[in-house]
Amino acid sequence: MLYDVVAGTELNLGAGSLGHFSPDGTKMAWIANPQPPFGDGQAMLIEIATGAKRDLGPGGVVGFVDDNHVGVWRPAVAGSGTRVSESIDLTTGAVAPTVGCFPQCHILSTPEGYLILDKDAGVTSVTDPTTNRVVLRFTASNVEPAGGKSVLVATTMTDHQRDANGRELGTTNLFLVDIATGRATFVATTTYDTTYAANDAYVAWTDGLCALDGSHTRIFNRTKGTITELDTPLAPSFTPDGLILDGFFGGSALIDPATPQYIAAIPSRGDSSWSRDYHHASLGQFGGHDGPCL
Repeated sequence: MLYDVVAGTELNLGAGSLGHFSPDGTKMAWIANPQPPFGDGQAMLIEIATGAKRDLGPGGVVGFVDDNHVGVWRPAVAGSGTRVSESIDLTTGAVAPTVGCFPQCHILSTPEGYLILDKDAGVTSVTDPTTNRVVLRFTASNVEPAGGKSVLVATTMTDHQRDANGRELGTTNLFLVDIATGRATFVATTTYDTTYAANDAYVAWTDGLCALDGSHTRIFNRTKGTITELDTPLAPSFTPDGLILDGFFGGSALIDPATPQYIAAIPSRGDSSWSRDYHHASLGQFGGHDGPCL
């Protein structure tokens, strides 16, 4: 499925994988009719404005190298078990081996360009890539970009315990840490099974996400110092223009944290992906993964 969340329209493209959008948001690529469901099919491309489709040949994975090049993992050659990764020039049709990140890079960075790098034993560093200097180092359960030249740090578990099913329980503390000075500002103590995100204006988190008796979401206004509580669980992340993207495995709803009101939503079944401007979304199959409360 291809959704235009601004116009409120949808386009059913048939059975296929989750779509991947070009960086400029004008095109989407996906694997149509994969057999078996997460196997090889036909790599397809659609021009979103016109609806024109283009067959890029057989493949198992497809994604954008840049706005004008699509990478495709071709089916393994019979008897070899080896796949070939090709990059297709959408203007000339020329084919070459893919280089760099395909289908996408998974490098976590702050809006200011600092890199967040995980190390062994729970140690995370924040590095200035212009000098390759480590400016902060944490022993923490997680470190996330927070905007405003800061990071959001979740401490390692306190009050460690397990429930009858063996699931880890306990609490964690959330801190906003200024990258330049290392000064930490306490935000909240919450359950270890929390989901959280931050930008330069807000911190949002849901505690007790896996609790059987429900959970609550809190939105901290960093300017006013106020907290808004919602009687509903969210799995938050923030879009570049400051909306909350709610949902696991890609997200299914956009929420204004100031009101808080829903701006747009797509069905929450399956996996989803969004264009960089969050005007379009795709719903499709993406293979198996564990749920957040296993």
